[in-house]
Amino acid sequence: MSICQTRNSLIEGYINNTIIEEQDVQESKIRLIAKNSLKFIGILSAGMSKIPFVPINLQLQEMGDFRFVLAGGNTLGFWALESWSITHIVDDIFGSANEKENLLTKDQIKSIHKIISIFSAIVLSVASQAVIAYLAYEYNDKNIIMPVMMFPALYFPFYSTYLSVNKIFQIKSFSSFEKKLDSLRQKLIASIKNNHNYFIEKSKEKKIDYVNRFHVIKKQEDRLNYFLLDILKENRNIEAETQQAIGMKIASLIGAFLTINQLALLGIIAYVGGIQSTSSQIGGIVALLVTISSNLYLTGLSHIRTVKRIFKGIYDFTFCQHKASLPEQLSPKFNLSLKLIGVVISLLAWGPTVQIAGDYIDNYSYKLYNQIVVSIGVTIMILMANLDILDTFVNMKILARGSMHEKDVMKVNDNFIKFMEIINKSSILEIAKFIKCLPADILDSLLNDHKISKKELDEYILSRSLKKQESAPLLINP
Repeated sequence: MSICQTRNSLIEGYINNTIIEEQDVQESKIRLIAKNSLKFIGILSAGMSKIPFVPINLQLQEMGDFRFVLAGGNTLGFWALESWSITHIVDDIFGSANEKENLLTKDQIKSIHKIISIFSAIVLSVASQAVIAYLAYEYNDKNIIMPVMMFPALYFPFYSTYLSVNKIFQIKSFSSFEKKLDSLRQKLIASIKNNHNYFIEKSKEKKIDYVNRFHVIKKQEDRLNYFLLDILKENRNIEAETQQAIGMKIASLIGAFLTINQLALLGIIAYVGGIQSTSSQIGGIVALLVTISSNLYLTGLSHIRTVKRIFKGIYDFTFCQHKASLPEQLSPKFNLSLKLIGVVISLLAWGPTVQIAGDYIDNYSYKLYNQIVVSIGVTIMILMANLDILDTFVNMKILARGSMHEKDVMKVNDNFIKFMEIINKSSILEIAKFIKCLPADILDSLLNDHKISKKELDEYILSRSLKKQESAPLLINP
């Protein structure tokens, strides 16, 4: 039985079927083969595309034999970054195999917008890669094979452009009432996130108790009500998190600072390469703008996200507040081994940055400053991809070889993530419908906090639903 006061809440259906019942959505063999084939080809080409940068590392004569270590670190590090990018590209373009999830998100990302995003990403990434290909040509004794080898792996600028254009299309012109609903959405996500963190911090015994309680909830007649009460209740004191707010803002600024400097070096290289390849200053300016715009979003995201993660780790360690992540708890040795490998590779990826900055910047002080700061930025960017990839490997190992209780814990952890993602992705109308499915106490509290009346909510759902129904025939029969 459902507590939901609206008969057509897609989020309610998704929670019931995908999260509570844990119904597996089987991808067709053709779709699965296509996805995995594209990922395999992409990862393979990403590795091969890093070969032209080996000679740049080897030009660091002052490093002695250590330059060979830098060549290996740089190749592996940027291979990981490009591999991370192509796997996300394939997953995003194919979308979810879950039809309920696609229905929830289709108003957020229209097909035509996705096509425009892909086309823009292809154009800008190819144009920006032309400058990098020119570098490969110059540093390999003008061997034409080298830029050809590296050209297929333009996945990072492609994914960066794809995400940024998608973000532009997702910017909504909300009414004042819709802004309240969107604020309420963020409150829901924050509540789920807090309870997710609380679950991770539980002892092994309490995690097992939580898993058992979840299995009991699945059998309840009013399971959605019990599930929402459990996952949305206030379980933790967030005072410690608010104390970190200033530090997190500083970490964001440091991430932005690193982004600006890394893009500045890319811009210098693109400008010089554009002038030399086109014999025109305009060509240099165009190359600069294209290169920066195609790398801006993801470079900034990776720097800010990773610096904040590092800051939180340092803060928690300093004040003895460190709480082990699930991979650390369930597979500590394997997790630590992989993380150490990932950190070492990230710390060895800066070779070409130092050499290229030395070749393209004349002013000694700015050259030295750029070599140091951008090398830190490169390390941070590679570290983001490495940590994400290695987290995936650890999770796969636990799901494949862990105990039954460990697998159940990972499934509950996945439920929290799915719930947050679907709330974040859903249209504002679906959020309004779902709000009416919340338990009475939580519903009243959220509506009061955001100054929304039940009458306003009902009127909004009715008016938007009618508009949607009226526009549907026009889409079918133009």
